[in-house]
Amino acid sequence: MTTYYTFTADINKAVKTAYQVSSVEITLKNGEYTLFDRYSEKSDKGTYTLNGSSLALKSSVVNENINFKINKLTQNEIDLTVINHKHLTSVELIVIK
Repeated sequence: MTTYYTFTADINKAVKTAYQVSSVEITLKNGEYTLFDRYSEKSDKGTYTLNGSSLALKSSVVNENINFKINKLTQNEIDLTVINHKHLTSVELIVIK
């Protein structure tokens, strides 16, 4: 999986680099999500809600809620606008087989 991020203008360079080198795997199933970053070996989990083109993740680990607008969703790609996040403005995930 390849991940592309677009960042806010005031993001710290070290934080930006951490996002850029991350290798994130995310699973959404039955209202719950798990996330694992192979690079940092950090994990997260929580609940998600999907309402039309809106996706909301509520973490039970880092006490953070992240809201997305789904711009494109196919079997191999998702393009998201990140709403009111301190570091991210968009995320694109592509599965390469």
